[in-house]
Amino acid sequence: MLAVADKEQEKRKHLIKTTYKLIGEKGFTNLTLQDVADRAGVSKGIILYYFENKEALFLSVLEWLVNKIERYTRVEVSKVNTPQEKIDRFVSAAFVGIHENREFYKVYLDFLSQSSHNESFKKFNIYYLGECRQLHDQIVKEGMEKKVFRKVDLAASAALTRSLLDGMCIRWLFDEPETFEMYRKTALEAVRLYLKP
Repeated sequence: MLAVADKEQEKRKHLIKTTYKLIGEKGFTNLTLQDVADRAGVSKGIILYYFENKEALFLSVLEWLVNKIERYTRVEVSKVNTPQEKIDRFVSAAFVGIHENREFYKVYLDFLSQSSHNESFKKFNIYYLGECRQLHDQIVKEGMEKKVFRKVDLAASAALTRSLLDGMCIRWLFDEPETFEMYRKTALEAVRLYLKP
């Protein structure tokens, strides 16, 4: 019985990953369930077996994406000990790699645009930002207690840091791929400078 459940999960995950790739290629509004079915090598009915409708599929993609990014960031931060190293890892986690970042931000921007019209998407984005904020606050609070970061308002610092990271990544989308490392280093320097005692 467990093998059947595992196969079901794998099929579902395959549809989610296929949809993620297609949103990056075609955009949210141009993508149809038939496009997903064709790329995944299944019938449209199979998609509707796993997901109630297109919105449910897209919500599953957003949930998968947010959880993946959150896990990656937490793992990266957990690999180091000092608040300075942790904030560096927190910032650098937003700059995973040229291909990954380009794909992620193309999809994420589509989801953000939908969030202003769709309450379900908005909730996931609020959840994601809340998770980013929680980890940021934990790192910065530790740094302030150890006097390696200046005293800052945590809410303002989290908003500034997230805006800087997203802004730099979005700006990079419109630049040459080779400039990726410059954007990562600039974001890292800006956050370090902001927190410097």
